Amino acid sequence: MWLTQYLVLFCCVYADPCPNKCVCHSSWIRGITTIVVDCSKQGLAVVPSRISPYVTSLVLNENFITELPANSFTKYKHLRELFLYKNFISKIHKDAFNGLQKLTELSLHSNRLTSFENGTFSSLKNLRRLYLFTNYIKSIDNGVLQGLDKVETLFLHENLLRTIPEGTFAHMEQLQILTLYRNYLQVLFNGSLKGMFKLNTLQLAHNHLTSITKEMFTGTKVNEIYLEYNRLKEITASSFGNLPFIKKIVLLGNQINSIQNKSFSLLSSLMVLSLSGNHLTKLKVGMFSGLTSVSQLFLQENRIEWIERKIFADMRNLQQLFLFRNQIFYIQEKTFEGLMSLSELNLGVNNISGLANGAFDGLPRLLVLQINSNRLTTIPSGAFRNLRSLYRLVIFFNSISFIEEGSFDHCERLRSIVWYAPLSLAQSSKRLRLIKSNNLQCDCNILWLKTWLNKRNVNTTVFCEKPDFLSGKDISSINASLFKCENPDEMHVTISPKSVVSLQGSTLFLKCDSNVVANFTWLKDGVLLPSSDSLFQMTSGILYIKNIQRTSAGHYTCIATNKQWSGVAFSKVSIGIRATILSSKNETFVIESNQPITLQCNATGAPIPSRIWFKNSVPFIYTKNSVLNFNGDLHIFKLTSADVGVYKCEVNNDFGFDSKTINLLFKHGLNNSSTHNLKNSYNVALVQNRNITFVKDDSVGDEPEDNKHY
Repeated sequence: MWLTQYLVLFCCVYADPCPNKCVCHSSWIRGITTIVVDCSKQGLAVVPSRISPYVTSLVLNENFITELPANSFTKYKHLRELFLYKNFISKIHKDAFNGLQKLTELSLHSNRLTSFENGTFSSLKNLRRLYLFTNYIKSIDNGVLQGLDKVETLFLHENLLRTIPEGTFAHMEQLQILTLYRNYLQVLFNGSLKGMFKLNTLQLAHNHLTSITKEMFTGTKVNEIYLEYNRLKEITASSFGNLPFIKKIVLLGNQINSIQNKSFSLLSSLMVLSLSGNHLTKLKVGMFSGLTSVSQLFLQENRIEWIERKIFADMRNLQQLFLFRNQIFYIQEKTFEGLMSLSELNLGVNNISGLANGAFDGLPRLLVLQINSNRLTTIPSGAFRNLRSLYRLVIFFNSISFIEEGSFDHCERLRSIVWYAPLSLAQSSKRLRLIKSNNLQCDCNILWLKTWLNKRNVNTTVFCEKPDFLSGKDISSINASLFKCENPDEMHVTISPKSVVSLQGSTLFLKCDSNVVANFTWLKDGVLLPSSDSLFQMTSGILYIKNIQRTSAGHYTCIATNKQWSGVAFSKVSIGIRATILSSKNETFVIESNQPITLQCNATGAPIPSRIWFKNSVPFIYTKNSVLNFNGDLHIFKLTSADVGVYKCEVNNDFGFDSKTINLLFKHGLNNSSTHNLKNSYNVALVQNRNITFVKDDSVGDEPEDNKHY
């Protein structure tokens, strides 16, 4: 039987000779006949003739075909695959694909197509895969894709699409993968995706979308949405709404700086959420509420400075949390509490200079912790408490000189401490080669670490940096008698900066140092400072003050103590305020000659702003007829026509710059043009005479009643 079928196949294939410049071959596998005619890369300008009518796969890619006339493939009724990519096709007749009832795959990508007539694909009743990417398609009318009821994959990326009309995909109920990335989509209309009940993957990356709403995805059961590198700035509670089947959302590389509470709360199946490469500055409680199914959360490469406690409390299934390349400076107690399933936490490449005792409490399954490339100088004894599952700790590219005794006592499964950067990384650039990985002080306070390393089977190498005679030596191989502590005559405590003026609303770090190991306590104006969400006392001796206000000004005291010594140091903090004009920034008034006038430049700021006056864009030259008052106001004793012009006052201090403009007009020089420009402009500067003419609505009249207080 099989021999008979093979002979029939053989006769069919060779009844028509293989077209010139083409390669033909056939096969018969598991009862399926395949006849391939490959005419790719042959410089063809048209579809070759004399192709076997039994052909099942026709390859015409990378030729010079420019158009497809009507009925181009009508006689090839057995054709299942048609490849026409990388030609120069710019025109396809709407009947070009007539007769291809068995076609399952059509590739037209990388051509010069700009549009299609309605019904172009209507005869392709069994098409499963359609590739139209990398063309110049500007629009797709509602009827273009009509008839493609069985298409499962549609690639439309890398075109010139600006919009998707409602109902474009209405009949494509079998569509599973839709790619629209690298187009110019600015908005996705409500209902654009309606009807795609089996849609699994939606690719919208690299477009110009500025907002998203839950109505965009209405009528779909999409599993994965890719929205990276658009222009999104905010995620709201109405952005995604209720998508019970969604498992992955990628928002990488947008401009997101705000996420409203409960924005993701109805995404009950979401497993992967990527928000990396955005403009987030803080993480607040409620931002990730309801995400009980998420296993991977990507927040790297933002501008995050601060993480509130228990912000991830709902994410009990989270396994991987990536927060590297942010600006986080401190990890407070129980920051990650509630992440019962977390196995990997990456906090590398931040500004972390302090870890609170209990910073990683509530992570019973954490295996890998990366806090490399930060600003740690010490590790407090309670920072890693309760991390009983921790296996790998990565802390290279810090400045750690001291580790408190007992820091690793609870890390029962710790087997790897990466104290130095891998050689391949350290040598990958000149800048990295110059960075030191920690500078351990090998004295009596660190002897416990030698003992601990010798008892535990931990894969690590730790070299001493100080004192000089132990520099470069492996701590494990040094004789215990050499771990000595100098006995200083006294304790020296210093604060930097000793005096500082900080801008209102900014962040300030005060650093307290001691020449011996000590604990630090802070006071303000003689009163013990309590910790709060805006003020932290780090174990490393750093005091962090967030959102500085006038009440933050004062005298700060650092008290350093240990078993033998105590010492104090002081710092004065003053508050700076940007130079700001208090009155209207643009004023105009008209005055008669020989009258005095004072042009006010009321401003606030700390330090007190300096003032500079300009007339007609050049610095004002003071004469016997003018004077600058002690408060910065400009006084002119007797006005003349020479004083007419545009006056500008600029105020400036260390924290800001501001300016105002005063247009001074001479009453007898008014004309229709000048009065027209003075409409509604009677909000003028305070003047020291009563012969002022106000101009409003193109008419000259008396001073308005609501300005009588001037």
